[in-house]
Amino acid sequence: MIPFQPAYTDSLYARYKKIRIAVKEIQRLLPDDINTKRNIYKLLYGTRAAMEEIILQLPQKTDALVIFDSGNEDQSGINVRGLKIKSGDVLLSRGSASVSALIARASNFPGNFSHVALLHINESNKKISVIESHIEKGVAIADSTSYFKDKKQRILVLRKRTINDNMVPHKAAGAMLEMLSKQNIPYDFSMDYNDADKMFCSEVASYAYSTQGIKLWSVPSGISHPGAVAWLNSFGVQYFSTQMPSDLEYDNEMMLIAEWYDRDLLWEDHVYNAAMDALYEQAKKGLSPEASCWLLPLARVLKGWSIIKNKLGYIGPIPEGMNATTALKNMWLTENHEDLVKQIKVSATEFQKTKGYLPPYWQLVKMANMHAAEKFSNK
Repeated sequence: MIPFQPAYTDSLYARYKKIRIAVKEIQRLLPDDINTKRNIYKLLYGTRAAMEEIILQLPQKTDALVIFDSGNEDQSGINVRGLKIKSGDVLLSRGSASVSALIARASNFPGNFSHVALLHINESNKKISVIESHIEKGVAIADSTSYFKDKKQRILVLRKRTINDNMVPHKAAGAMLEMLSKQNIPYDFSMDYNDADKMFCSEVASYAYSTQGIKLWSVPSGISHPGAVAWLNSFGVQYFSTQMPSDLEYDNEMMLIAEWYDRDLLWEDHVYNAAMDALYEQAKKGLSPEASCWLLPLARVLKGWSIIKNKLGYIGPIPEGMNATTALKNMWLTENHEDLVKQIKVSATEFQKTKGYLPPYWQLVKMANMHAAEKFSNK
């Protein structure tokens, strides 16, 4: 009934924040094991899902920033978009690409985030560096303007819990910057977080904090859904006990600081998730990404061109570490996921016209499964 009583929105937001803060505080008293992680996941993921269903039904737009901890207890941070961020903060985000949905929904704890970045703030000039690993170019540095300009459906700010040495997060980010200044670090498609010669996005934060003796993702992420395992393996993933971006939110070492979102992009996020959940269900039945034999010769030429560009320090059309066949499978995933998204949106529009409100997530999943079953009935 909340969407029809907007006056209760502020009160609901306050309770939502209190619940999430309390959950993370109680977590400190619990064993750091898979059972605790499962329960924390249910509470944090569940409260966010419930809150977002309400947000999407409200007639008016709500604040794009939800602050759980303002960080105003000291002056070591820098204000960015109304929030005080600090060196060593970790940013979880969700991109708009189909592969982002593939990553976010693959974990045994399907989540809302597909990417991890690490913040570093220069002590002398206060310059903000965002350190992250991209499929296209490996580990790289961006400024805060570039990071926030890039389309993201949501961003969550996490911070290391208070420790004796408050400079540890800054030192961790600094260690990552120093390593990057000495060597090129390509993207790790295998998702082996024990191999620091190559890094996927989560590994940037994980490795940085490990230099200070701190273990993030103390309970590794598991990927056991048959469809997710098969598809990720076809894209080069070899390690299925790993570090998935969303799971860091449930890590005992991290505090919730704030979350940015846009209501329109939240709707996109829900539709994208529903489409990917349906594709994973089809994968469990045997559907697998395809590489067009007709396009393979061209893809191999493009891969050769990409290798030359990589040697010269440029980014090629096919990422370093990805072969031509995998690139075509990624194209197949994108085309089919985007097509399914379009079909879901059409059904959602019809639902809204009939019912007078946007379909909740479980209805989106129902629509997605129906369209996916029809689409791949002959596969």
